[in-house]
Amino acid sequence: MKRVILTTAIICGVVGAASAQTFGSFSNVTTFTGITITPGLGTAPFTVSLAPTASLKYNGTTYGIDQILGVFALNSNGDLSATAGTTPSGWNFVNNNSGPGGMAGYEGNSNSVRINNGQSKTFSFGSLGSGVTGIGFHVQFNCTTPFGQTAYVTSPVPEPASMAVLGLGIFGLVRRKRRS
Repeated sequence: MKRVILTTAIICGVVGAASAQTFGSFSNVTTFTGITITPGLGTAPFTVSLAPTASLKYNGTTYGIDQILGVFALNSNGDLSATAGTTPSGWNFVNNNSGPGGMAGYEGNSNSVRINNGQSKTFSFGSLGSGVTGIGFHVQFNCTTPFGQTAYVTSPVPEPASMAVLGLGIFGLVRRKRRS
């Protein structure tokens, strides 16, 4: 089950406000589509893409997402240690462990440093500690929403046990098909 979370905090002013955000300020969103990370967060380079029709659903209403202002690894259980790796021009590395949970990632440092609809950017961490429980994005909407023009949304990282069960299921299906 893909669970997505959204802050109820309204983010005003400069994009640099992400350094004050923590995992503990997020709340549930019902549906989230159009942002992908390939192959996934880590020390190897990963590409963040925003589809032309990216959106989230909150209280039965769908809101279009226009831009990604930041991307983060999140740990709801405690601090998250990380160092900067590949940092695109104009983006800042952020590592905040204040409050409940921790976060580390990248945020654009001006109004022109963003990932727009249909675009991608490549990042990496120099190091990334264990315990990542979610992937966070600072996004801007194409309309006014109950939570302002921008907000932080997250998608949980599948835990290793879930991935193992999924892998066993696929293995079983392939084996069964070969026996047929």
